[in-house]
Amino acid sequence: MTSRPPPVVALNRAIAIAQQEGPERGLEEIHAIESHDRLAAYPFYPAALGELELRCGRHKAAREHFRAALALARNPMERRFFEQRVAACEGGAQQ
Repeated sequence: MTSRPPPVVALNRAIAIAQQEGPERGLEEIHAIESHDRLAAYPFYPAALGELELRCGRHKAAREHFRAALALARNPMERRFFEQRVAACEGGAQQ
């Protein structure tokens, strides 16, 4: 019997894979997380998607993910960080 890692562990693994193999591969791993619904209230789930979309040059998609993360922010520090990431997407929003 094989066990699946908890969703946050799987997300961290996907991020590590993205660092090693590129953002497209990381996105594949994130989308493959089986119980991603358990991450629905975790702001760093959409933030990770946003970061990888941004690295792929898809600014509009990245901005939407960062906005979702901003809506889930749990404190002022996270809000500032996500606001900065939204702003980083503004220049290429048409893509």
